[in-house]
Amino acid sequence: MATPHRPRRPAAGPVTDARALAAQALLRVEKGANGPEALSATLIGPARDPRDRALTTELFYGVLRHSRRIDHALA
Repeated sequence: MATPHRPRRPAAGPVTDARALAAQALLRVEKGANGPEALSATLIGPARDPRDRALTTELFYGVLRHSRRIDHALA
């Protein structure tokens, strides 16, 4: 019996612009900035792909939402 074909996962590529932007916004928060303002300030600039903006936003708020759990795991 043949096994069903599963699509291959794309190879891991370089860090995306969205990940770098989320990290920048999180650093602003760590330095005392307000969360939404830090994210907005980070996303201002050249026209960005809406998918990158969405991923940046999800990563940013996901880290803030789970920061206690992340801090505990890293301690």
